[in-house]
Amino acid sequence: MSHISEPLAQGGAVPDVVPPSGGPSELPRVGRLQLAAWTLALFGLWTAVMTPATVSLALRVGQIDPGGKEGSYSLIAGVGAVVAVIANPLAGRLSDLTTSRFGRRRPWIAGGALGTFAGSALLATGHSVAALFAGWIVIQLFANAAAAALIALIADRFPAAQQGTASGLLGMTVIAGALAGTYVVKILPDSPSAIFLAPAGLAVVCIAAFLLVFPDQVLPAARRPAFHPRTFLQSFYMKPSANPDFAWTLLTLFLVAAGPTFVVTYSVYFLQDYLHIAKDDVPGTVFISVLIMNLLGLVSSPLAGVTSDRIGRRKPVFIASALLAAVGLAVLLSVKSLPVFYVGVGIVGVGNGLFQGLYVAMATATLTDPSTTARDLGLVNIATTIPQSLVPFAAPALLAVGGGGNYPVLFGTGILTALLGIPMLRKINIK
Repeated sequence: MSHISEPLAQGGAVPDVVPPSGGPSELPRVGRLQLAAWTLALFGLWTAVMTPATVSLALRVGQIDPGGKEGSYSLIAGVGAVVAVIANPLAGRLSDLTTSRFGRRRPWIAGGALGTFAGSALLATGHSVAALFAGWIVIQLFANAAAAALIALIADRFPAAQQGTASGLLGMTVIAGALAGTYVVKILPDSPSAIFLAPAGLAVVCIAAFLLVFPDQVLPAARRPAFHPRTFLQSFYMKPSANPDFAWTLLTLFLVAAGPTFVVTYSVYFLQDYLHIAKDDVPGTVFISVLIMNLLGLVSSPLAGVTSDRIGRRKPVFIASALLAAVGLAVLLSVKSLPVFYVGVGIVGVGNGLFQGLYVAMATATLTDPSTTARDLGLVNIATTIPQSLVPFAAPALLAVGGGGNYPVLFGTGILTALLGIPMLRKINIK
C-alpha cells in the first residue's frame, strides 16, 4: 500500500508542505519502493566515499609519494575529515531552511551527488599530492551535504516504528559501499580513473533514481527563519543543558566510533609495516579483510536496528558493539599472522556493523526539536566522523613511541576509547 500523494506517485514533482510543527507526531509508514530507493541512494553515495576512504586514496598516495606516504595520507585524510565535520551539520542546517519548490532535502542531495563526481574526477586525473588533496576536499564537501539531507529523511519521513530499521539499513549501506568499492579496486588495481569514477558514477545513477520516487517536504518561504551569523554557529553547537540526553549520546558515539577507525584508516600500512605483507599482495589482502569485515557487518548492521526495535531497547546492542570493537583490536595485535588478522577484522566488523546499524536510532531517540532535525543529525555525524580526523593526526605520534611502527600503542588507544563509551551510557535516559 502506498502512502504517497498522487502527484508524488506520478514522479515526486510536488512535495508535501512542512507541517507548522516541523513534522507530524506520527508519520505513515514508508512504502517498499521508497524504502528501496532511499537505501540504494545511500549505497551509491557511500560507495563513492568509502572507496577512497578505505583503499584507493591510500594506494594512490603511495604511488605518487612512496617515501612520504604516511605523512601525506595523514594530512589528506585528516583535513578531509575536518571538512566533513564542518560540511555535514552546516549543509544539514541549510537544508532545514531551504524553501525550494523541489523540497528541503532534494537540492542538497542532487548537488551533493554531482559534486562528489567532480571530486572523484580530480582524484582520477590528479598526478600530485596537491591534486589528490583538492579532490578529496571536494568529495568531503559535497558528499556530506548529500548525506546530511538523506539521513535527515529518517526523522522527516520514517515513523518511530521504522526508525530502527532505517538506521540499520543506513549502517548496512555504509558497509556495503565500502565492500563494493574495494571490489572495484580489486578488479581494476591499475586503473586510477576506474577506481574513482566508477563508484562516483554509481552514486549519481542511484541518487537520480531516488529523486524520482521519494517524497520531500517544501518549507514555505514565509515560514523560513532568517539566516543570521549566529545561525551559522548554531550549525555546530547545541547547548548541553537544553538536552542532556542528546549531549551524552554525542560523547558516547564519538568514543565508540573511534575504535574501528584505527583499523579502517591504517589497515594498508598495518599490513605493510607490521605484518610485512609484500607490496603487490596488499590490495588483495585488503580486499579479503574488507570482505570479511563487511560481510559480517552487512549481517549485524540491519540486525542491530531490527533487534533494538523489537526488544524496545538500544543500550544492550550498543554495549555489544563497543566490546566487540575492543576485542577485535586486541586480536589483531596478538599474533603477527594473516589468519589472526582476518579473525580480528571479522570481530571488529561485527562490532562496527552493530554500531552502524544503531547509532542513528540512538540519536533520534533523544531528539526533541523537529525544526533542527538535520542540524542535530549533523552533530551526530560530527561525533561519529571526527575520529577520522583525530586518528590520522594523532597516529604518527602514537606510532613513533619506542622508535616507530608501534601498532600496539596505536590500536591500544582504540581499545581504550571504545571501552570508555560503555559507562557513558548511564547518563542517557533511554533503554
